[in-house]
Amino acid sequence: MRRKLIGYVIEKSGYSQRRACRLVRVNRSTLRYLRREQPFNDALRMRIREIALKRIHYGFRRVHAVLRREGWAAGIDRVKRLYRLEGLKLRPKQRKRRRSDV
Repeated sequence: MRRKLIGYVIEKSGYSQRRACRLVRVNRSTLRYLRREQPFNDALRMRIREIALKRIHYGFRRVHAVLRREGWAAGIDRVKRLYRLEGLKLRPKQRKRRRSDV
């Protein structure tokens, strides 16, 4: 959002990048930052989805444990983020109804 705002200020007013960043109160390093995409995220996402669909009662913590056993070098925060990006969530357990003895 801020990048778009800075781009707009530069385009409309003709200000330099430095001046536009100062005006919007954003560090220039924020504007120049390029996010590196992790190369194995897609494969990891597919594997997380496979595990979660195979074992529907596994949340992201148990999925992470399975991945560690399989040799994936992924931290729990990354697994949690990818788990949520896939739209997965642990299904709540159905409560057992107690039968009355009347």
